Amino acid sequence: MLADLRRALAKQAEGEDDSARAARRDLPRVDALIARVALDSKAPDKALDIVRPYAEPRDAYNPDLADCYLVAGDALLALHKPYDALVIFDWMAGAAEGLPLVRAAEGCGKALLARKEFQKAVESFRFALRYAEANYYDREDLLKRLRDLLARAQRLADMDLYGEDFVRYRDAERLRRQRPQMSPGLTGTNLRDIAAAREIYLEIIQKWPESIYAEASRLYAAQCLVAMGKIPEAKQELAAFRASDPYGLYRGEAVLEMGRIALEYDLAPQAARGCFLLLETWLREVQDKTPLNIEKLAVREAAEKVTTPPAACGLASVTFRRPVPSSPANSSTARPARGTSTTSRNKWRCIWGSSRSWRGRRTRPSRGTRRSWNATR
Repeated sequence: MLADLRRALAKQAEGEDDSARAARRDLPRVDALIARVALDSKAPDKALDIVRPYAEPRDAYNPDLADCYLVAGDALLALHKPYDALVIFDWMAGAAEGLPLVRAAEGCGKALLARKEFQKAVESFRFALRYAEANYYDREDLLKRLRDLLARAQRLADMDLYGEDFVRYRDAERLRRQRPQMSPGLTGTNLRDIAAAREIYLEIIQKWPESIYAEASRLYAAQCLVAMGKIPEAKQELAAFRASDPYGLYRGEAVLEMGRIALEYDLAPQAARGCFLLLETWLREVQDKTPLNIEKLAVREAAEKVTTPPAACGLASVTFRRPVPSSPANSSTARPARGTSTTSRNKWRCIWGSSRSWRGRRTRPSRGTRRSWNATR
């Protein structure tokens, strides 16, 4: 049906009357639709061939060709050519308005993810989401897609900066701290969250045994057992954790937890008193001790220049400039008021560096000042 429509429009476009001009205006939209169908059918080469005559960036942006630009960029992404796709999406975002701008910024984010430029991808998706929230707040499907993409990009950016061990630890902490005061006998969702948190802690211990987050995970994995009502197993894990390095990280907290278990669950005040006296002695002696696992405090090379934690973290170690195990705080971005007009934050800034003479301009430069994706295919 689309092919028949395309042939009819092509024949009609041969004239010079108003209907022919209308047909020439509609023809690129039909070609873009045909190319989108080909792309959805896992034929990106065919899709790119269809829109190639339209999609090469011109000296002036043509809104009637927006769908062709978008299909071309998506096809280049499917062909694993993120740089070439980024050329189109970035140029388009610098000139388009409305929904095409949102989709172009989204395309930039996807291309940047493919290039492993995670922080720039976060900025692109955040721009697209804010613009969509201000102008398309009733498009729940669009907003959900952009939020999911932003969350994925932010997660990858956090992994790149702080390490996968930190991100997994943060996941576990969010699950474990769903309930302020844990107690035996949890049921339903809370119990499932605690069990899931323990599984993540055990994963961290196994995959990153030399990480500071592995030390914290050994303590909190035992606390999860307490919350699940498995007191004997928790006591065994806490005792083994303390014995492995009596003056190491989180050993004081382990002794405190052992005393709390003895007092609240075993109803053994004498045993609890012994734990608390041991903790008092430990606090006096630990100041003169060097933890055997001090190397676990080392900073990842990628995080050396970081001075603040990720937005969703909470606290950062001032000394080591890396997030320390702590309670995560959910971050949120303020939503613009409905109907807000375009502001400075909704104006796209081109991704290329200042060496590009056209950075931030609304139109393209002459052909001699850019790299054509058409020349790199």
